[in-house]
Amino acid sequence: MRVRRTGRAVIHPSRCVSAIALGALIAVAGAVLSALTLLPSALYIVGDAINKGRLIKTNETRSEVRWQKLARFVMRRPVTMTLVALLLLLPSLWFVRDLELNIPDADALPTSYESRAALERWDDVFGETSTDAVLLFETNDLTDSMILDELTALTDELSEDPIVDNVTTFLTASGLEPAEFQQLAKAAPKQLEAFNRLVTLDGNTDIALVNISFNVPPSDKDAQAFVRDWRESGFDVGGPAAFNEEIYEEIYDSIPYAVVTVILATMVILMWAFRSVLIPIKAIIMNVLGLGATFGLLVIIFESGYVYDAETISILTPVFIFSLVFGLSMDYEVFLVSRIEEYYRETGDNDYATEMGLAKTSKIITSAAVIMIVVTGAFAFTGVSPIKQLGVGIALAIFIDATIIRILLVPSLMKLLGDWNWWWFGKKNLPKRNLH
Repeated sequence: MRVRRTGRAVIHPSRCVSAIALGALIAVAGAVLSALTLLPSALYIVGDAINKGRLIKTNETRSEVRWQKLARFVMRRPVTMTLVALLLLLPSLWFVRDLELNIPDADALPTSYESRAALERWDDVFGETSTDAVLLFETNDLTDSMILDELTALTDELSEDPIVDNVTTFLTASGLEPAEFQQLAKAAPKQLEAFNRLVTLDGNTDIALVNISFNVPPSDKDAQAFVRDWRESGFDVGGPAAFNEEIYEEIYDSIPYAVVTVILATMVILMWAFRSVLIPIKAIIMNVLGLGATFGLLVIIFESGYVYDAETISILTPVFIFSLVFGLSMDYEVFLVSRIEEYYRETGDNDYATEMGLAKTSKIITSAAVIMIVVTGAFAFTGVSPIKQLGVGIALAIFIDATIIRILLVPSLMKLLGDWNWWWFGKKNLPKRNLH
């Protein structure tokens, strides 16, 4: 995976992620609380009147029969349907390796926005001469020839780096050699004091700023390596390059823990809910497969330039898509498998339970998926690039989950595994009783 950025960072993603995570936790907690208290009370009060005034009347039996026939068709050809599903999903995974991430900046805004137009005009007139990195150099005494020689040596060493385009210090800004600057400092100390306030950190004369401009974007991998190397050498490094390096490091260091936590929590909860080892494993693998295909499609849609103008993916987009879609997919999985489990408890027939579970829940799951696709897919028409990518990504992931995975993979794998779906550490969890 390559990481690239083409402008100025404007938002610290780690704070954004934390705020959204906290908001999601509060929203979900509120939804669960209302579903367990307010909803049952409201349904009890309304009673049978809940079904009055229906605008569209549907034949539930006919709908279930259609889904039952589809499930039966798929389960008669489990190997073929599994291969078809994999052939639809796996090619997209190849493009994940080309995924490039960026930190959203002014380029993410539509060209009609005045803020972006003003920034582009500024760059056209004055050029992109901003500092990409800043090293803090301890001076102690600017009249000390040894300090000035060390700063000159540091400037020369920095200038030799292939990615460094320009190095600016108070010495280079003055245009004087160390000895000349020393003489000036001794002859005109008041001018030196005024000069210090311009070239040092917050007026601290013990620290001088070494401003560095790169010939690569501040978040290029070489720029990040530059920041890490000089920090390991004992220097404090700031500026856009350091800002980006810290963001990528923080997110990349946190992602493995977040993914492992989500997967383990999902595994434990589903195992506890269904008393099955294979169902949670299968659900996680299918989710990961669907998300991988989604990220590959995002690369095709946005980075290739075939659908939209070529652009990299916002660094927050994969994080949000993984979190939201993984949760939604598991909700659909729980709806479906819990219904299958009910029929399996009654009959002990895995094939019949799968067929009826799909027939009973597919309409609900599909309706919920369509709502989410419409709501999030509407973001595809916004001009703000990160929002557009997020909306398209979530809509694609839900579509894949509700069709390829839920209609093809789930019944096929349930059929292939048979009663082993309900294996629970050496024994079948549910007894067989053929009652249908």
